[in-house]
Amino acid sequence: MKQAVIASVAFVVTLGAASSVLAQSLEQQWTYCNAAVGQYPDEVEIGGCTAIIQSGQVDPQNMAIAYFNRGITYADGPRDFVRAIADFTSAIQLNPQFADAYARRGAAYRDGQQDYARALADLDQAIRMDGSDALHFLARGNVYWYGLNDHVRAIADFDRSIQLNPQGASAYAQRGDAYQYGLSDYQRAIADYDRAIQLEPTLWSAFFERGHAHHWGANDYVRAIADYDQAIRLSPQSWQPYAGRADSYQASGDAVRAIADFDTALRLNPNNANAYRNRGLARQTTRDYAGAIADADQAERLAPQDWGPPSDRADAHLALGNYQQAITDYTRSIALDPSQAWNFSHRAQAYEALGDTARAEADRREAARLGSR
Repeated sequence: MKQAVIASVAFVVTLGAASSVLAQSLEQQWTYCNAAVGQYPDEVEIGGCTAIIQSGQVDPQNMAIAYFNRGITYADGPRDFVRAIADFTSAIQLNPQFADAYARRGAAYRDGQQDYARALADLDQAIRMDGSDALHFLARGNVYWYGLNDHVRAIADFDRSIQLNPQGASAYAQRGDAYQYGLSDYQRAIADYDRAIQLEPTLWSAFFERGHAHHWGANDYVRAIADYDQAIRLSPQSWQPYAGRADSYQASGDAVRAIADFDTALRLNPNNANAYRNRGLARQTTRDYAGAIADADQAERLAPQDWGPPSDRADAHLALGNYQQAITDYTRSIALDPSQAWNFSHRAQAYEALGDTARAEADRREAARLGSR
């Protein structure tokens, strides 16, 4: 959140018509500079702060606010994190006790540069200066979880953020993510998503993540699909709910609807290797093996170190009776990850079909060994 000018007139006003005009002009620039991001065009808000900074008519404390507000617009508007960090740094130099400037610079290091060490240092400093701001703990928890994969510290910070602001939906939603993906504690995750949705019914990501928890935590595909439906209604241009709903349709045995949702997810995000792979699996269910092979090709192009796409393509070739091509693809998949029993057991089928019983038996033994781990 931007900060307002400290005094009602934060610049020097002297007698005379020219000074009066300057005062009125700077008052208007403060209106632009203090505005919430998006209230005016980005260039107008940035221009207002710049005019104040260049005027020489404000004291250091309010100059720091002008830099801070411009930094927020750079970060939240055009996502220019380099300029945002420079502005937050200027604000800190002018006012070394500016806790929010440390917090926002930390967030910019996190989001713009994935520099989690600097982000953490700035957020630690913000919390030392002001340990009563829930947003500081929320931002640091975000670094711990999404940046450093430290769910223990993340949950502790989300807990503290919720204690300071029990009405903060984002803290519940992000703690739910840490419970779900860090601890596989789906019940607590769902409870947190429930609370986040209660506080902010338009938070589409909470519906999406709750759908994921219903699907993968409880195999409750009906509730998962209902949550994905709501996420899509709230954010129809986000690809994630379509891909999630497609997974639930596929798990429910509805490959046709799954393929339709994967189509939409890929239209919105054509660089999603998992969506290509999963659509290919759904196409195999409908015996569209040519389509499945094409999807595996695309998935492999996007994720060449993933063992899954060549294995999926091998399955399609095996179904089509292309045994030598199936062996080639299973062998490639095994080279990427030799721990997958599926590849050995199915390559054995291809060897058997070609009459190579020795290799078939060797693969079956390896598949049994891996399966018994």
